[in-house]
Amino acid sequence: MTRRVLEPALAAVESVALQAADARVLFGSVDSREVLRLLAGLGPRLVYLAERDGSVWLREGGRVHWCPAEASEDAPRDRYAGPAAFWVALAQRSAPRKAAADSIRYAQSVRRPGAPRQPHGALPGTSRSREEPSRL
Repeated sequence: MTRRVLEPALAAVESVALQAADARVLFGSVDSREVLRLLAGLGPRLVYLAERDGSVWLREGGRVHWCPAEASEDAPRDRYAGPAAFWVALAQRSAPRKAAADSIRYAQSVRRPGAPRQPHGALPGTSRSREEPSRL
């Protein structure tokens, strides 16, 4: 059912990003290159497939690029950091292959998943004091 619902959406988009685990839900246990081919066959011109270790397969038109993650780094802690960085780089007119490679480095640099950025100068655990009403 999931695939039947997603197929019309995939036909309408220019690019798609998936985790390898999510692709297995859609297509069963096929290899990454086959996932790229199947997804591209549904419509998107750019397909970004993130592996568990942070490496990325990218299909751009008919070309397939492999962007390996650094073996010395841990797997990304935030599963959305890489795809988000990829799309930001595309919006800034980076080439897709460079955007994918840069997204790996960014995803591996994120230390806590979903951690909001702290306002400049704010210290953790401090709270703003409320102003006391004037007694005049």
